[in-house]
Order: sequence, then C-alpha cells, then structure tokens
Amino acid sequence: MQISPNGKYEIYSFCQSGTFAFNNDICGTIVLEKGKPFSENKGYKINGDIKSWKDDTLLINRFDHSLDQPKDTITRISFEKFKDLNLKIYNYGAINSGGMKEYSFEYFNLDEREICLKILGESWEKILAKINVMH
Repeated sequence: MQISPNGKYEIYSFCQSGTFAFNNDICGTIVLEKGKPFSENKGYKINGDIKSWKDDTLLINRFDHSLDQPKDTITRISFEKFKDLNLKIYNYGAINSGGMKEYSFEYFNLDEREICLKILGESWEKILAKINVMH
C-alpha cells in the first residue's frame, strides 16, 4: 500500500490467483479514500502504471501493447479525476502519432528552396485550411 503525499488516499496494487487452472488472475491498482475498507470493486481503478507524484497529481503511464508499436511514439496527455485527486495520464500508443492524407498532383516544380505542387481539383489554400484544422 502507498499513501498519497497529502495523506488523503491509499493506493493498493493487488493480484488474486484464479481458483482453477483455466481462470485468469485478477490484478490491478486502485485508489481508495484513506480509511475505506479495501475492495477490488471500489475506488478508482488505475489503468496503467504509476509513474510518480507531483504535488497533488498522480502521474500515470498508460501503454498500448500492440505488436506494431513504433519506437518513437508521441505521447498524448489526458487528465482524469477521482474526488479531489488529479491524475495526469501519459498515453503511449501508435494511434497517438497523427494521421496521413494522400493527395494527387498534376505536376511539380523543384527549385533550390521549395517544391511547388499543382494539386488536382483543389486549390493550395483549401488544402492548407484542412491541414490547419487537423492540428
């Protein structure tokens, strides 16, 4: 068990073995208000690994365990809350790295400083507007 820096919360990491060979173990990490009886079905279930504490915020790493995970994955940060406890979630996953859109062009011009493309059917200003909306 771990106690939050402000002393208001208790963090439990637990693992209960399955009763039969074909049952899975039940494992997890939960946050409970201090003094509340432990139960794996109560409190706030942490989906991820505890990274550290920073002031009144618990930092959590959450990993996508897909096989095609890139080595240079961009981190997406989200926030969650349990009572007055803040949770800052660092989400690592291939899905965080952005998106891609394919464009066709009629011709291009290449000089020392830039590449100019003549896009089929759309003006360059419209394409730039779409790109700016995605970011």
